[in-house]
Amino acid sequence: LAVKGATAYEREDLVERLTGARHLLSDTSVTVYVVGEFKQGKSSLINCLITAPVCPVWRSVNAPGSRANPYTTPAKADTSWKTGDSQVLSSH
Repeated sequence: LAVKGATAYEREDLVERLTGARHLLSDTSVTVYVVGEFKQGKSSLINCLITAPVCPVWRSVNAPGSRANPYTTPAKADTSWKTGDSQVLSSH
């Protein structure tokens, strides 16, 4: 409707901006960059957010088995939306 109005008033600059805004709003993909120091849990965080093992998590040569570190908390991500809904994703 806004594009029709801008076209009627011969505002091609506004038509272009509105068309670009419509494209941005209709695109549901989000790009997230996860950066940080070596071996600090970036892959584990991504796996937790996606809820699938998409990134390899390598064990240290000094730690032949999987063991919990009592001084850290499990990786988790808290998501919230404008609707007030929220969800906590955590690795087990």
